This record gives sequence, structure tokens and C-alpha cells, in this order.
Amino acid sequence: MYAGNGIAAVLLKVFSFSPTLAGALIAMAWQVLVIFGIHWGLVPVILNNIAVHGKDHIKPATAPAVFSQAGASIGVMLKTKNKKLKSLAGSTAVSAVFGITEPAVYGVTLRLKKPFIAAVLSAGVGGAIIGYSQSIAIASGLPSLLTLPIFYGQGFTGFLIGISVSFVLSIVLTYLIGFQDPVDEEDTPVVSTSRAADHAHGVKAVHVKSPLKGEVIKLEEVPDKAFSSGALGKGAAIIPSEGQLFAPVSGIVTTVFPTGHAYGLTSENGAEVLIHIGLDTVQLGGQHFTPKVVQGQTITEGELLAEFDIEAIKASGLSVTTPVIITNSGEFSDIIETEEKQVTPGQSFLHLV
Repeated sequence: MYAGNGIAAVLLKVFSFSPTLAGALIAMAWQVLVIFGIHWGLVPVILNNIAVHGKDHIKPATAPAVFSQAGASIGVMLKTKNKKLKSLAGSTAVSAVFGITEPAVYGVTLRLKKPFIAAVLSAGVGGAIIGYSQSIAIASGLPSLLTLPIFYGQGFTGFLIGISVSFVLSIVLTYLIGFQDPVDEEDTPVVSTSRAADHAHGVKAVHVKSPLKGEVIKLEEVPDKAFSSGALGKGAAIIPSEGQLFAPVSGIVTTVFPTGHAYGLTSENGAEVLIHIGLDTVQLGGQHFTPKVVQGQTITEGELLAEFDIEAIKASGLSVTTPVIITNSGEFSDIIETEEKQVTPGQSFLHLV
């Protein structure tokens, strides 16, 4: 919260003497801020400007960040020879131009690193154009093709030019700079033979136990494209009935989000498990979540990871549906979900082979 408010204050100061520079900085920083949830420091400023003045100059500068991520995904789609990545990049580009960038960011650009950097640089160019044009937003909403009318008014032409430049430039930069292209599994029989040999020599399948008590639903039924699309990996989700999260595997805690709503674990067998308590719960800023572990801690299966207040989260208008994702799904030949509709902690949940 302090970081977000501080960044907001700096950007507003920059706006006062150079809208062009401020537009570039906002566009370049926006997607990075979103990843860490710090962008919420700017959201109240945007809403207040619209409520008091009927318009806002900050919101338009965030749009190039969205369209540049879409462009980077298209650049990856055109460049890669990996069939799975090509398909993923194409589909995430479509969702990105409609305002949902999470699949593109976490599934493609950030994963490959260089495309994300290309998108950030391209967004800066588009943001500078929009800042120079002093474009405005007259309502709140996710920047996308569907919400273009909220930017209609002063500087609208400059706004259209800005997002177009960021989109096209991101495609070109991503294609020219390139990235480390993942090898297509179908074209590498040596790897498959090696994996088969590993299993033959006793490498065990990974059993991921249920981290919660509650109702099991399929991942594609989760009302959040970042998870339901499978961009982050395969898995399933649980609608919890009790506010305690337990370790589904033994291993290492690789990530504890500062807001306490998400945890990354790496099992002793190499499975990378992401548990995201609720949907959009980063908005709560850590309220109603109490982590019981720290990053780097060694854990055993069944150990308490966190406690959370289900009713308070629901009262905030957010869903408590909790996706459990295997983020390195590609390293396993299959991931089998439990057929049970209700699970308790420690019960078989995902079987990785």
C-alpha cells in the first residue's frame, strides 16, 4: 500500500510538468505494478478524478501496457516453432486485446522474459504518445477493444495511435529480439526415452493431496481466465468450507505472496504447486489472510500453510474458489484429477505421472 501510494505521488508530480514523460512511465510500469498488486495505489486517484472532474489522464496511459502484451504474444506466435506455445500465444493474445492480460503475461511473455521486456518498451512509446495527446478516460474499466468508448473525447485520436503503435511495435520487437524457444516434445524422442528410462528405474509418480476441505470443481469451471484457460498449468479447484490451508506435498515453500493469498511450493519429486486462495483476492491487500510459513521454509505434507477468513472474504464481494495448479505441468505426461466431489485435507487430489 505504501509503495503504491508513493509511486502514485511520484507519477502525479511528473504529470504536472511533463504529461509525455508521465504517460511513458505509467505505460511501462503498469504491467509490472499489476504483477505485484501495487497498481492499486493509482486506482483511487483514477476513480477520484473521474468522479470529481469527469475525466482522468492516467487511465489512458495504462492501455498501451495491455495492447503491448497482446502484441508480444502475437510476436511469440509468429516466431516460435513449438506447436503448443504457438497455440497458447495465439489464444492469450485474443484474451489480452479484450482486457485479460494474465494468461499472456504468466503463460507466455513473462515466462519467456524477453517478450515481456519488449512489451514494456513498446508500451512506453505508446504511453508517451497518449501523454503528449493528453488523452482522457471518462469512465473506469479495463482497457480493451470493448471499452474504447470510455476514452472518447479529448486526445482520442492520439489514444488510438498510441495503442496501435504499442501493439505493432511489440510484435516487431518480440520477433526481432527473439527468445529461447522451448523444444517441442514431439520432436525430441531422446527426452521421451530418458523419461521412460527414469520411470523404469523407480522414479515415483507425484501424489498431490488436497490442501483444503471443500467442494472440488474442474479448473475450466473457475470464473477467471488466467486459471480456467490452463495458461498457468493444469490442476483443479476447491471451494473451501474451512479457512485452513495445508501443505499438499512435502518440499520447499518457494513463494509466499506478501498479501498472504497465494503460495508456491516445490515438492521433493519436482512438482511445482501454486495455490491461489480465492479469486482477485490480491485486492484485499493481505486482509483476512494469516500466513503460517515463510519463503524458503522446508515443509512436510499436511503442515499448516495459512489461515483465512472465508466469511470476511465473501463479504468483500470476492470468491473463495481456490485453484490448485501444477505450474510445470509440461514436465509430466498426465495429470489426473480426483473424481471425488468433496475432499478433506490429506485426501488424494491430483495424481502426476
